[in-house]
Amino acid sequence: MNPLAHYELSKISTLPCSDLTTMAERELSAFFNAVTKLFGSEQAELSAEDWLQALTEIDDLPSSTDEWRLITAKVSTRLASRVRSSSSSTEPGAVAHRGSLEDFESLRSGAAAADGVIHTSRVPDVTISGQSAVA
Repeated sequence: MNPLAHYELSKISTLPCSDLTTMAERELSAFFNAVTKLFGSEQAELSAEDWLQALTEIDDLPSSTDEWRLITAKVSTRLASRVRSSSSSTEPGAVAHRGSLEDFESLRSGAAAADGVIHTSRVPDVTISGQSAVA
């Protein structure tokens, strides 16, 4: 049995960077559980390895949920490519639905056609002090 399949967040952390650790645990755990449900434990394990590899490739630890989510988005594209290349025309696979979060009809049609969703979009902040606040 895969020990990560039933991974739970630690209740108490004594690390000096406990907030960063908690954010990382939450992001990886949510991603791992979603991939396990949608694509099975083998793809989840490969994706967790990809996620940890992507984390080692960046210079500084992410300091916000959005920055952790960027790692997940990057790894999700690897997952989609891997699933697409390994599936034949008779097997289910990942299909990207591209659009805007502001296009409700596109969201409705994409959701209606989907068995599951890994949401990697984000809506940037509109303005802060008159300047764009896109992170």
